[in-house]
Amino acid sequence: MTLHGWVYDIETGSIDTLNGGTGRFIPLADNPQYFATPALSGMAA
Repeated sequence: MTLHGWVYDIETGSIDTLNGGTGRFIPLADNPQYFATPALSGMAA
């Protein structure tokens, strides 16, 4: 399971995503690889 944290700005249409490593929100358009929590390898589905 992965967790995503997004902030959507209605006025500008921009979306920020939570970088789980730093705890800061960053522009999703520039950083589509970031998740709020890192994906865990070896976990059963």
